[in-house]
Amino acid sequence: MISKTFLTSMALAGALAATAPANAGTAVSATYPDSIVNALQDMGYRAELGTDDYGDPIIFSAAGGATLVIEFYGCDNGRSCRDLQLTAAFDMPNGMSLVSMNDWNLNKRIGQAFVDDEKDPIIQHYLVNVDGMSRESFEITFEYWVDTVSDFTDYIGW
Repeated sequence: MISKTFLTSMALAGALAATAPANAGTAVSATYPDSIVNALQDMGYRAELGTDDYGDPIIFSAAGGATLVIEFYGCDNGRSCRDLQLTAAFDMPNGMSLVSMNDWNLNKRIGQAFVDDEKDPIIQHYLVNVDGMSRESFEITFEYWVDTVSDFTDYIGW
């Protein structure tokens, strides 16, 4: 015979399971930087949350020998951010040409490339209104970003 305590425990477990997705962080949001840190760490990436020079959140990560930075935009005094910018920058001894960056941009959907004032290549991707983005969509987008950065490092000879 099944005990009343067992049935009560099962009912409670069922109720918790029904609400788990909302509580387990199934979405990421620029408003909640920890949700992005947790998603990255769950994916096996390093993710260190800090603050940039403007007081806005910033996350440092890495993949394939490249430092990956996630900057937060549309913030209100370092809070309630809306957008994310994914960035990877490379310090090249001889820099890169504008022509090579234009060629990259011509053939890629993700990863806008340019050179800084020292002709070092930088690649970025902007995500707009990241508030309640599904964790699955974020993971797919981030993995695509990592693949793009890998292709870019091959392209620039990093």
